[in-house]
Order: sequence, then structure tokens, then C-alpha cells
Amino acid sequence: MADQCAGTSENKGQNDHLNDGIPKPKAVKRQNECLDVPSCYGREFHGFIQPSEAEELLRNAGSGIFLF
Repeated sequence: MADQCAGTSENKGQNDHLNDGIPKPKAVKRQNECLDVPSCYGREFHGFIQPSEAEELLRNAGSGIFLF
């Protein structure tokens, strides 16, 4: 059974131009230690933060930046 999400060979690369000029996603990494973070998460996980703190972290981060 073929993966229904995979593109077929005839349209593979057909939409590659859509990604031109789009910034690559980059996570804002946590600078401080956080006790409520599960061990399976890395420094990308910020735990539960207030919206104002999220805005501050993203304010000057640039395009393609996200929080987890």
C-alpha cells in the first residue's frame, strides 16, 4: 500500500518553486533551566509561558521563528 501523502513521480518537484524565498523554520531555544520540562524535550521547549513572554521572545527573532 503506497503512502497517500507522498507525491507521485510525475508531479515530484512540480511545486518546488513555492519554497523559493521562504525562510527556513528555526526554533527559539531556551536560555535558562526549566524544571517542568519533560526529559524527552530539548532546549526548544519553553514549558508553559505567558503570552507576553512569548511575544518578547519572538519580537526581534526574525522570519521563520517559532516557539514550542
